[in-house]
Amino acid sequence: MRIGITFNLRKSYEPQDSDPPDRYVEFDSEETIEAIRTTLECLGHDVVLIGDVKSLLLFLPTSEIDMVFNIAEGMEGRSREAQIPAILEAFCIPYTFSDPLTLALSLHKGMTKVVVKSEGIPTPDFYLVEEIGEVNGNLPFPLF
Repeated sequence: MRIGITFNLRKSYEPQDSDPPDRYVEFDSEETIEAIRTTLECLGHDVVLIGDVKSLLLFLPTSEIDMVFNIAEGMEGRSREAQIPAILEAFCIPYTFSDPLTLALSLHKGMTKVVVKSEGIPTPDFYLVEEIGEVNGNLPFPLF
């Protein structure tokens, strides 16, 4: 089976002064990518290192692949982790891990709690703050 690996490699990004200090913390090291590649090859698969979402968009029109091992975190937007799975679904290419809806929803903790609560699953009360001006003295403690 020909398996592509999608990922965000930490060393590929040049931190900007305006970046939050943790912007690239979830991105992977070369050692992680190489360990995944080696494991898949030891299982008899042909492995292609694809990279991030932009690399995937360049790769897909000219290459064939049976599935994708996706560990990409994404870079921009609230649904950044869902971008690669959404593209792969559009191309009918199977991939590992969660689907686009699950990934997009789970990045928005407030919306996740709304959905969970609407399904009758017990969850602690919450208050979603979009702007600091929305905070008032009536918030109950403890806050997390």
